[in-house]
Amino acid sequence: VINFPAWETLPHERLSPKSDTVTARISALHKINSTSQVKVVVTSIRGALQPIVTDILAEELITLEVGKKISMAELTQRLNYFGFTRTDLVEKRGDFAVRGGILDFFAPDREHPIRIDFFGDEIEEMQLFQVADQRTYADVSTEITIYPGREILISDDVKEKAKYLVAEFPQLAEMAGKISEGIPVEGMESIAALLKPSFSNILDFLPKNYQVVAIDQPRLKSRASDLVLTNEEFLEASWSSAAIGGAVPIDLTGVISSGGYCTFDELKDLATALDLNFWSINPYAQSPDELIRENELDDFEAIPIYEGNIENAIADISNWLAGGY
Repeated sequence: VINFPAWETLPHERLSPKSDTVTARISALHKINSTSQVKVVVTSIRGALQPIVTDILAEELITLEVGKKISMAELTQRLNYFGFTRTDLVEKRGDFAVRGGILDFFAPDREHPIRIDFFGDEIEEMQLFQVADQRTYADVSTEITIYPGREILISDDVKEKAKYLVAEFPQLAEMAGKISEGIPVEGMESIAALLKPSFSNILDFLPKNYQVVAIDQPRLKSRASDLVLTNEEFLEASWSSAAIGGAVPIDLTGVISSGGYCTFDELKDLATALDLNFWSINPYAQSPDELIRENELDDFEAIPIYEGNIENAIADISNWLAGGY
């Protein structure tokens, strides 16, 4: 079972999602696309509606193990590119620091940071260390994989697009100027449609034999419409105002809108286009046309909402186990 989390920010909100959220998403997509036998992918309606940069899996991941040859300069460059922040002392996820022949980094998907000891261009030792006292306490003997901490990485292509945006759209001059120089900017994901115009959906990454099950579809549809509306409000508030200095307003909303949420109906249409069965499990009886293709979910029903009543939950689980579930 794989969890695919949603951003805690909206696509057009001028805030960046947390690096551990992004890393969890990219890691999940790699697992879905691997040869392992993934059976279930769980996400919220927010995660299901959100666009994903199409080439997100094209980046070569960083793999490290004792004895591997990689120069510290190359590793430093790759960590920078993956959205890590260089600091004097590693204190939080997404930090890395260099001191002589030692490189410390804290990957967003790990419990503790790792210290790498180089001998020339070879990794001589890798150890876990504590943030509090910076002391190592255990060796790392297995290979580790480092995933990006941003979904939009500042490649040469992105830098070129950002240079164009500086001249074309005055509102974006400050943000795009930094991106064109390779500097990550808080909220740069809000202009994703201008930097990386090709988007996919989580459904596009699923194998062909998957089925999509919406739990409590009416509630999901209501939540989806709220999300789309809120995101559009953020978009208009951010980009339809005039540029500083009294220049004529340039309405960016149409240009950037492709990077926002899709609607629930568009999600269902996409499932149909990809030949994925789309079911819903609701707290009440389903309509016949929802089960028109085949009655695969006839034996499913939604569990009660216990609202913290542990005794009732345990009683029901005991009865289900006794009944052969």
